Amino acid sequence: MPTSPHVNLLRRIVLTTFKIELICLKRAVKRIGLRHKFIKKPALISVATLTLSVSIILLMTGVLWFKNDVMITDGDDIKKAFTMKDDPGEILGEFGYIIGEFDRVSFSGISGGAGLINITRGRGVTVKADGKTLVVGAIDGEGSDIILENSGLTVNEHDVVIESETDITLVRGFGVNITADGKTITIGTTGDTVGGVLKTAGISLGRDDIINIPLEAQINEGDEIIIKRVTFRERTAYEELPYETTTAFSNLIAIGSSVVIDGILGEVTVVYGEKLVDGVVVTSEVLSNEITREPSTEHITYGLALQVPYSKRDFAEINLVNGLPVDYVQVLTGKATAYTARPTSGTASGRKLEIGTVAVDPKIIPYGSLLYIVSVDGKRVYGAAIAADTGHLSEHGVLVDVFMGTHDPHLADAMAWGAQQVNVYIINTGVY
Repeated sequence: MPTSPHVNLLRRIVLTTFKIELICLKRAVKRIGLRHKFIKKPALISVATLTLSVSIILLMTGVLWFKNDVMITDGDDIKKAFTMKDDPGEILGEFGYIIGEFDRVSFSGISGGAGLINITRGRGVTVKADGKTLVVGAIDGEGSDIILENSGLTVNEHDVVIESETDITLVRGFGVNITADGKTITIGTTGDTVGGVLKTAGISLGRDDIINIPLEAQINEGDEIIIKRVTFRERTAYEELPYETTTAFSNLIAIGSSVVIDGILGEVTVVYGEKLVDGVVVTSEVLSNEITREPSTEHITYGLALQVPYSKRDFAEINLVNGLPVDYVQVLTGKATAYTARPTSGTASGRKLEIGTVAVDPKIIPYGSLLYIVSVDGKRVYGAAIAADTGHLSEHGVLVDVFMGTHDPHLADAMAWGAQQVNVYIINTGVY
């Protein structure tokens, strides 16, 4: 702070006066030395007066020369003080300032005869932490974080600070991992119950959910809360019901071939009651089981004939092995021709004329006889037939004339048959 103008003026006046007095003093002393034998009372008085004047001048010069101009700020109170002291404590004591235990004083120092002292009033704050209580000084505007730092305390991530105007309590906390719903989060706590920690985290517990620590238990550092969600559901499943397979043999199918009537799978509707933990089924029980579609049996028929027979008639008495009958009365070999007829035609025996009836010489093969006719080379099979008609067969050397059907649809079949050398197996005679 610069020195005021009136102080500089006074210093110049004092210095000038001081110089003049010194000159006068020197002259007086010289005269006294020359006339010491003739000293009289007035001269002695003059010397004494001169000495006192010099002393006063010296005192005034020291006071004015060494006096400091100090500005003192105490809150809203600002005071300018003149002092010969340069210690802030002594200066404040000189002017009646009382500094409390927690007040803070800043001093700029004296420079050029001027200085600045700032007083910041403080208060004591009680700090409780880690089982200890201590009083820490604080000033207005300082938050709990600064006060705690000044007290040498470190506030960790999950610690809780409770503060009032005169007290600060630091409660140590810790993080608790909570695993639920496929994720893990960390919640800070100061030692709440498990239920309290879950409430803080905003996590609710279902009636059937599984938790590894009871809700009322006190949580401890290092504990981890694990929640497994339990749900129940009904699941409907449609399961296949297998069908059965039957096999049979037929004289109307060629060896190596088969006829399959496909089976149809049935269906069973099953309702399961399932318990799931975190989405994984842990138990399952059948609540209902109902057949909603019956299965249909698969039928497989294998062939026994050498070729597919032209006649689609079959009889239980005809047992084929390797394509030929094994149970028969007689086998005749001869020529077989084929014929067709009008739809209204009949037979000599009075039986209905149809595919599977043949004309024979009844003297050789009686009417009503059950026959099985196959070519000698096995390439043509007429199959099962009933001897029902006749003609001039013997005259033409024909053993049997097979009926192929009515004219229009089957004339080509008869022509394709032509005349075949056949074996006629007589299964029985005159039965049909």
